Amino acid sequence: MSATAETFTNPTDGTADIRLDKIDSYEQYDVDWQLSDDWIEVDPDSDIYKQAAIRRYKIHEVDGHVYKYCIHFSNMKHHDYAFQDGTGVWHYCSTYRDDDHHIDHNNEQPNIVKVGWKP
Repeated sequence: MSATAETFTNPTDGTADIRLDKIDSYEQYDVDWQLSDDWIEVDPDSDIYKQAAIRRYKIHEVDGHVYKYCIHFSNMKHHDYAFQDGTGVWHYCSTYRDDDHHIDHNNEQPNIVKVGWKP
């Protein structure tokens, strides 16, 4: 796996620095990601949305699991995330934006997601 480690301060609330392993794509993890078959519209209050909208530079708790590491990579159409929950399981989310479903890049609030997980 080709990765670099960087430490950031959370820009939103000034909490302690955390370490992020930054990668170019999730394929570098050599993981058999199981992706959902279709892009799906999701409720902003749903757990799946909260997972997809996980922020860089911040430790999150989702469904009682603390996501200690978040990896973010993106291109013109996607904002993709890989993150590890409190049990050590890696999860992958890919958010998609187009002219009809624009993501505010400053807030990174997607409304279409594709979700995967490590078996």
